[in-house]
Amino acid sequence: LLCQDSPTGPVLSRMALTTDRSSLEAQTDIFWKSLDFVSKYQRQLLKGFLGRTNVQQGTADNMNTVIQGSITFLEENNIVQSIKVTSLIRDPDRKDGYLLEENVVPFYPVNSIAVRIFI
Repeated sequence: LLCQDSPTGPVLSRMALTTDRSSLEAQTDIFWKSLDFVSKYQRQLLKGFLGRTNVQQGTADNMNTVIQGSITFLEENNIVQSIKVTSLIRDPDRKDGYLLEENVVPFYPVNSIAVRIFI
């Protein structure tokens, strides 16, 4: 959706639709943008642990503290409705890594308003 607030103002993209009509999540790119932001934001915050800490319980505890802080920020700033950490475990395929899994509930944009008038 392209918007222009005034005849001489810039043209802005408010929302983009994909060609995948299988579900609301697939047809609106806002879902993928918010999920991309969440993953990039959290990776950036956790980057400080790489190469500076050892794989041990204290590191996992500190990572969890950072993750919980990021979740608070993301929810309070209405980037997503909610995030729940389902697991933060040592990666079974890599001795030097962790796996973080989360359930994310995105916001749904208003894309339709139906007005019904009855007499």
